[in-house]
Amino acid sequence: MGRSCPQVAEWLFPWRLRHHSRPVTYVPHRPRQEVLLISDDEEVIDEVSMVAQTLGVPVRHQSGSARASPSALEQAGAGLVLVSADVELGMRPPGAVLLTRTAAACAGDAEVIQLTRRERLTEVLAAVAQERPGPIVGVQAAAGGLGATTLAAAMAVAAAPSSLVELDPLGIGFDAMFGTEEEVGLRWPDFAGLDSPVAGARIMGDLVEAGGVRLLGTRCVGDAMPPDWLAQRHVLRAVAARSARTVADLGRAADPRFWPELDAVVLLVARDPIGVLAGARCAARLTTVVRRVGAVAVTRKAHAVPSDEVAAVLEESGARLVGGSESDRAIRSAAEAGAGGDWPIGLRRGPVARLARTCWQWVGAE
Repeated sequence: MGRSCPQVAEWLFPWRLRHHSRPVTYVPHRPRQEVLLISDDEEVIDEVSMVAQTLGVPVRHQSGSARASPSALEQAGAGLVLVSADVELGMRPPGAVLLTRTAAACAGDAEVIQLTRRERLTEVLAAVAQERPGPIVGVQAAAGGLGATTLAAAMAVAAAPSSLVELDPLGIGFDAMFGTEEEVGLRWPDFAGLDSPVAGARIMGDLVEAGGVRLLGTRCVGDAMPPDWLAQRHVLRAVAARSARTVADLGRAADPRFWPELDAVVLLVARDPIGVLAGARCAARLTTVVRRVGAVAVTRKAHAVPSDEVAAVLEESGARLVGGSESDRAIRSAAEAGAGGDWPIGLRRGPVARLARTCWQWVGAE
């Protein structure tokens, strides 16, 4: 006798993560960021601590004689790592900013900040202290071809003025969808080599805009690879600090190290048995990091799993079913409708636009 979907889920996920109801209203908050200072130089420690205290940025000190963890920057609370020149080269974690009294210190590819240039130190620390006026909502697919990019774009259009950021390393950007191929503006390759926080005011005016949505992605064809995830995280935080609402297109291959930045995730799940179980597994991982995970069930086969069973399986992993699309063709056609216009009309009205509004109602940002 075959197992039902909830039974299969229980068999695959024996820990049976408990689903907790969460408030739907968004409370603006400062991302959990702090500065990690690696130094034994008292002058450096005093200078950084004084500037950070003025800006309200917490500083965690670590002795330079202790070997720094290479994964220090991967910690959710470490928004910036500063290393003084007295720390041996082999003790410096990758991606750290070097603090010196003179410009003579060798830093390799790292940025060097002289203590005499307090304005640059203040600028870097201020970027860490940026407040978010609104949420960052990620859109992720548990399988390929479910239309995560299209739903992310529709949510950004529904929330305009907003920002839409591509974090999928396999993505092709938003130019084809919004008709902005010829528009001049910053794309991800322009941020290659960025190794410290950046102020949102410095970049927002140079992003491509379409219909009240600021776009940041790669070009459709012939663009270089995006920068590493640390540079992308710096930019994501800067964009979110200047946006009422930010939508992150995670695709299905985004780096999980972005998850701590997200206030909520909309997860697209195929409504076939394998797709539902794949969605539950993805949701189980997401809910260990992201505060709220909501699922959208996409029908792409004739024999779809009933909605109540989909909801039961996902609830085992801590995700809530918030909506559905009767066909993945509806999502794909939304990206093609109105081609050649300012942006696809399918993103402004129709089933995908209604689904986007439903997702925002769940997030609590409308």
